[in-house]
Amino acid sequence: MDRIRRQQIRVADPLPEGERHAAEVRERRLEVLNALTQISEHQRAALVLVVLEGYSIEEAAAILGVAPGTVRSRAARGRGRLLPLLRHWQTTSAGSEQSGEADDGGRPLQ
Repeated sequence: MDRIRRQQIRVADPLPEGERHAAEVRERRLEVLNALTQISEHQRAALVLVVLEGYSIEEAAAILGVAPGTVRSRAARGRGRLLPLLRHWQTTSAGSEQSGEADDGGRPLQ
């Protein structure tokens, strides 16, 4: 029985570099989505529209039916709530300036 079990074990090959990067991107995407579920619906909507979808503050305000200042404050508060949830990336990456992530004003996400 032991010989049969040993024969069934398969050695895993490491992922090629391109696939490893794709797996890391998927993992980060899932982490961001999970973190987004932990903030308020209003903050999440503002962040998704402005940061992820690329709408301007004014466009997001029109979509959400609120004033532009409300979108700004919800997005800022949402970023503040996400920061502790995703802070571990700061120690594992060189920073968001190199990753190309920026907020609606072109500033790197912090």
